[in-house]
Amino acid sequence: RRETIAFSKLRAGVIERASLQMVWMNFAKAVSEKRPGVTPAMRVGVAEEPLSLRQILGQRLFRGRMDLPQVWRRYYERRVVTRRIPQSTPHVRVFAD
Repeated sequence: RRETIAFSKLRAGVIERASLQMVWMNFAKAVSEKRPGVTPAMRVGVAEEPLSLRQILGQRLFRGRMDLPQVWRRYYERRVVTRRIPQSTPHVRVFAD
């Protein structure tokens, strides 16, 4: 079996994936595989039920309609410089926002 080496080379890409993983692990995935149903977010009282994939990714949230902390905004706009790639070309969104 072949394993992939497709991992983001830029910090912003890593943070995006880690954010999705964090939401999945805390709000959708059960604490126990043997007894499904209770998520970490439910244990601490943040959520009442597990989130489905449709609830997590179903609605696009636009940056212009909500406030983001300055640090998060820099990652969202991909303005964070990756040390090893100093001349990396920033991604320019044409249709989003």
